[in-house]
Amino acid sequence: MRVLAVIFAVVLLALALSAGPAWADRSRDSFDAVIDDTGFVTDAPDGPATEWYYYPNTDWWNVWFYDHPFEWDWDKYIRVWVWVEPLGPPPSWIQLTVNWSTPEYPPGMPDPPLPPLTPIEELMYIFRPPEEEITEPGYYVFEYRVSDFFVPPYNPEWVSVDVRGQNVIIIGWIEHICYDPTATQIGCYSWENTGTILGYYGNLVAPSNVTGPQTGSCGACPGGGIPAGAS
Repeated sequence: MRVLAVIFAVVLLALALSAGPAWADRSRDSFDAVIDDTGFVTDAPDGPATEWYYYPNTDWWNVWFYDHPFEWDWDKYIRVWVWVEPLGPPPSWIQLTVNWSTPEYPPGMPDPPLPPLTPIEELMYIFRPPEEEITEPGYYVFEYRVSDFFVPPYNPEWVSVDVRGQNVIIIGWIEHICYDPTATQIGCYSWENTGTILGYYGNLVAPSNVTGPQTGSCGACPGGGIPAGAS
């Protein structure tokens, strides 16, 4: 797993100067998981302290992150980087998507829509784009935008990475951006610019400019701060 983390960190560093919307507030979080041969999901032993929740109505495992206060007038852009590695003998596969809380989920709740939920409640409170299936090891990037699915757009309060699969280890990173959809300026940023480097080697210039782990916060995004108890 340690070798996997180093490889993934090198890949992240290669993402320098990635494009993203300006007039935005960004949050970045890391996650990982071990999915055994029965489909049960746990944290990887040396990864970040995340918690996976099982949703039996839809057979998804979710790990949640607080985003920003709910806003009707703003949009949400989500990018997921993930490294996939087989665990044990075949079959080895994973289905991955993201989700976000809907406007029907009461704003300001200290927790996301956690199980147990009825099928109707899960449909009302959680929206999931179509899943991506991965059967080969390697590095993958996925991008989602709320306005691709809803008009007018909105900025959800909670976002999640969702997985199901068999015999696989993943390590990943999610960036969720609250931004003004009327802004036309596009900026460039890189992972070493107010981001977090998981590890590095070689001639990396000025690694001291890394500010440390990024947690959910609200700056440019309107609506105030994180509600008490949210994480």
